[in-house]
Amino acid sequence: MFSKCRLVLNLVLLFAALIAVADGRDRTTSRLTSLSWNITNRNLPLLSLPDVLHGEINELLAYPTTEFSYPLVQPLAYNTECDCYSLTVVAGESRSLRVLQLWRTPAGFYRSQNGPYVELEDFGPLTAVTALDGTRYLFAEVGRGERHCASIHTQSGNYLLIDYTSEGLISRLRDSASRTIVPGYKDGRIVSLTQTWTDRTAPRSQTTVVVP
Repeated sequence: MFSKCRLVLNLVLLFAALIAVADGRDRTTSRLTSLSWNITNRNLPLLSLPDVLHGEINELLAYPTTEFSYPLVQPLAYNTECDCYSLTVVAGESRSLRVLQLWRTPAGFYRSQNGPYVELEDFGPLTAVTALDGTRYLFAEVGRGERHCASIHTQSGNYLLIDYTSEGLISRLRDSASRTIVPGYKDGRIVSLTQTWTDRTAPRSQTTVVVP
């Protein structure tokens, strides 16, 4: 009888240990469907990330606004045949990609005809897209001539600056609180994100490894 009770106790302890190991793994490894941005809390890193992240992060790297999020890797496209622009955004809670079509108005600027409303002004080398909540996206030609987002400014005064490599890959993100994110690449795919920030006491740094 004593041996049976001891066997049951050992099984219970083993099961509890397995749960503890699994819980520990969940705290350091994650597969995300979206990224959490700490835009207003400047004592935290710009992104809330685990030490190890599974999956593809390119489409998740989307800066949030009131009506949509903008995937930073997506370029702004222009079609000379229709004199129109197209902009890819992540729409609402569905987290689905939507391509906005922006057509020229009689006043000379462009505006979206489907989905979230945005307006576009073409200043030659620079192109500005403004959302309804006042968030302003500034695009410039980088890499192979594609128009990529170089900065994002919100009405509250927060901003995000985006630097690129000669190949058109994001090399660094910087925000209005002097926080930075530096991606590491392998064959054009993001394999790490190194963040730096300053909390109430000292400078901090965190590197997240991105695995398939």
